[in-house]
Amino acid sequence: MRKFLLVLFFMSLNYNAYSQWFWQNPLPQGNNLNSSSFINSQTGWAAGDFGTILKTTNAGENWVLQNSGVEYQLKAVFFINSQTGWAGGIGNSSILNTTNGGVNWIFSTGISIDIYSIYFINSQTGFVAGNQGYIRKTTNCGLDWDVQVLNNGNTIRSIFFIDDFTGWVVGDNGVYGKTTNGGINWNVTASGDITNYSIYFINSQTGWRVGQYVNGHGWSRHKTTNGGDNWSLLTIASSETFFSVYFINSQTGWLSGDADILKSTNGGNNWNSQISGTSNFLRSIHFTDSQTGLAIGDCGAITKTTNGGVNWNSKSKGTDSFFTTAYFINSQTGWAAGYRSIYVGGGIICKTTDGGNNWDSLAQLSISYINYICFTNSLTGWLSGDADIFKTTDGGINWNVQFDTLNSGGFYSIYCINDQTCWAVGPCILYTTNGGTNWIYRSSGSGSYHYVQFINSQTGWIFGASILKTINGGLNWLNISNNSFRSGCFIDSQTGWAISNGYGIIYKTTNSGINWNIQLSSSSSYFESVRFLNSQTGWAAGEYGNICCTTNGGTNWNLQNSLTNRSLFSVYFTDSITGWIVGDYGTILKTTNGGISSFVSQINQTVPEKFSLMQNYPNPFNPSTLIKFNVPVDSRIRGNDKVLLKIYDILGKEIETLVNEKLQPGSYSVEWNASQYPSGVYFYSLVAGEFRESRKMILLK
Repeated sequence: MRKFLLVLFFMSLNYNAYSQWFWQNPLPQGNNLNSSSFINSQTGWAAGDFGTILKTTNAGENWVLQNSGVEYQLKAVFFINSQTGWAGGIGNSSILNTTNGGVNWIFSTGISIDIYSIYFINSQTGFVAGNQGYIRKTTNCGLDWDVQVLNNGNTIRSIFFIDDFTGWVVGDNGVYGKTTNGGINWNVTASGDITNYSIYFINSQTGWRVGQYVNGHGWSRHKTTNGGDNWSLLTIASSETFFSVYFINSQTGWLSGDADILKSTNGGNNWNSQISGTSNFLRSIHFTDSQTGLAIGDCGAITKTTNGGVNWNSKSKGTDSFFTTAYFINSQTGWAAGYRSIYVGGGIICKTTDGGNNWDSLAQLSISYINYICFTNSLTGWLSGDADIFKTTDGGINWNVQFDTLNSGGFYSIYCINDQTCWAVGPCILYTTNGGTNWIYRSSGSGSYHYVQFINSQTGWIFGASILKTINGGLNWLNISNNSFRSGCFIDSQTGWAISNGYGIIYKTTNSGINWNIQLSSSSSYFESVRFLNSQTGWAAGEYGNICCTTNGGTNWNLQNSLTNRSLFSVYFTDSITGWIVGDYGTILKTTNGGISSFVSQINQTVPEKFSLMQNYPNPFNPSTLIKFNVPVDSRIRGNDKVLLKIYDILGKEIETLVNEKLQPGSYSVEWNASQYPSGVYFYSLVAGEFRESRKMILLK
């Protein structure tokens, strides 16, 4: 038996990488959730994709996003008490450990496997299981891990122990294993092509295992009453895959799977379907008693019951529709549009009037999808989709068809110079000069056009199979480049940027689009949208959650932390710090500081006696300074109150948000980098519940 000693990658990961992009839809977040762990009826954690860890202290009613410090897919989380827990996943061959309830996570290397399941028997002894049939065991709270191998090469999806000696595993290709000596030896069998996802025992004899249905090969849904020596097939009138099984006693249990929850009250002999309250796959289910249970799953789905499953109520808010376009007329009012899902078509439009804190669904149009939406004021707007062009005059509540493309294909982009003059591009070029009452063909062109933009009433560009330009309001269009671009953005008559189908490549022109130079970003995926506010500051977003920002006109591009690996399709900023990005599965992200990340460091866990905001140091400074503050236990902070630390200029305008999250009592510090701001007097303000305090600082370059 080999032994691996873990090397701690961060000896004390006592800082929170505070991303300045945050979720607005779905809430509390939209990444897939894969595993959950509860220590009592109130306190639990959920872990998922992109390093997501959530914590609840009120039985799942509210969840707080914790910072894991990683961005890979977390498949397992397990807590043994309110302070000590572990999380692991695939893609990094490491495990995370916390000893303060998830406030800080220690990232450890040396596991050397992708982790799919974690189970601890007590505070010292635990197991992790993963790919290639590997199991790791620790007897000293994870300081080092022994290597156990099932010798079959199959991924282990679930591990469960009933006592110090007796445990079971299940996994791919029907793999099933049992140990009666704490993992020293495993008796392993494999029964075919079916994947087992979950195993659960109520005592040493009675257990259940569930998993995948494979056409022609059967089901993984079995029960044993003799410790796993024999398994009998459960009769369930469903061909779906089940990801999780949980029983509270020998008779009462639940299964969760492809958006369905089943319940049995006779040990699994019969199962009744329950309405889950979500259409998403449910990856994990847990009950704290016979009445109260939670299920989690894809797109951040969280659903809860307090009556044994008679009713399930979603605790995640928002939509998981696919957003392809966003448009804002100011910092408060904007729209996001797209389609309902990849399985069920139908254009969908959501609107906010409070900066994205709330999004209201306005309409579901009789088209398959919406490609682009734009507004000229709070009431008047247009959208294009797979078949038609629509117009609204009441802020998006009602939409009327203005142009039916019939069999000519949909339009990808619309740009309105004012409420009378608009352009639409797709398989052809259209324009209107009377608000859309009449749309006129300007050109059928060749190939497809993807994006149109004007910088004034006369000068505009069309991006697609080639680049077209007009300097006379669209009367004539000149082919100025044969480059093929998806989208672009001009900030004046000479300077613009464009994105193509090339991986991680952004182009720039300084001669009106005649010549283009390649600018390489730090991303290796396709970009879908690019937007610049001025000659220096811009953003690009695309596949796998990639967001890149430049503050020097594209000479350098920096990758920002998006909090997700969802595909992002549209970026929109109303000023240099306030912006939104939308994408698939309902993703709406917002920033109030241009997306720049700060690092909130908890420098002391000793509970302070009172609130305090210290003077920044150094002061004056150039370009960075450190701000320290204390958060006590205080009745002025209510349960869901966040701690806010904001920066203001001399005129009192908010320019950055450094902290915007719930913080445990303690002492904290955060660094502010003011390299993009001019010399002068600035103010920083701490707000927590009813507490408020501000101080002055001087940037001297």
